[in-house]
Amino acid sequence: MINDNISISEFIHKLRKEGIDKGKKAEFNLIKKAQLEASKIILKAKEEAKNIILFAEEEKVFIRKQFSIELKMAFRDFILSFSEKIKQRIMIPVIRHDVYKVLNDINFFKECLFFLIKEHVKSKNVQLEVKISKEFLLKLNQYFSVNISERISIKDKVFFSSKEGIEGFILFKKGSNYYWDFTVSTVVSEILKLIDPSFKKHFLNEINISDIL
Repeated sequence: MINDNISISEFIHKLRKEGIDKGKKAEFNLIKKAQLEASKIILKAKEEAKNIILFAEEEKVFIRKQFSIELKMAFRDFILSFSEKIKQRIMIPVIRHDVYKVLNDINFFKECLFFLIKEHVKSKNVQLEVKISKEFLLKLNQYFSVNISERISIKDKVFFSSKEGIEGFILFKKGSNYYWDFTVSTVVSEILKLIDPSFKKHFLNEINISDIL
C-alpha cells in the first residue's frame, strides 16, 4: 500500500534504493563468503603442499639412505670379489711355490718326520703309518731304516708306504681317526685361513666407501 504522502516517483526511488541496498548487501555477503571459502581452500592447499613437500623430503632421505646401503653392499661385494681374485691368481701360487719348495727340502723333510715320529712312539701300543711319494720313499729309505732306528725305537711301530701324486706326507695313527696332514695343499689351505681375514679387511679399510659417496 502506497502512503498518500509519498509520490509515485518517490516510491519508485525508495524501492530502487532498497533493492540496490539489498543487492549490494547480498553481493557483499557473497563476496565475503567467497573470500572466506577461498581462504579455507588456500589454507588447506598450503597444508597439503607442506605435507607433500615434507613427504618428498622424507622420501628423498629414505631413497638416498637405501641407495647408500645398496651401494656400500655392492662395493663390499666388489672388493671381496677382487680380493678373492688376487688371492687365487697371486697369493695362492706364491704361497704354494714356497710351501712346495720347503716340503721338497730333504733335510727339512727328515727332521719334520723325525720329530713327529719321536713324539708319537712314546705312547705304548701305538702304530703309525706314513704315506709319502715313491720318489721320497726311495730317497729316504736308508734314513728311515737305519738313521731313525738308531735314534728312536720304531720297530713294529712305524710303517712307510708310497702314495701316487702326494706332495709332502700324511701320518696316520692306526686304530684311530687321528692323522697329521702335511701335504702342500693342506699347508697352503691352513696358511690362507690365517691370512685371509686380515687380507680382506685390509682391502675394505684401504678404500673407504664414504669417500665415494
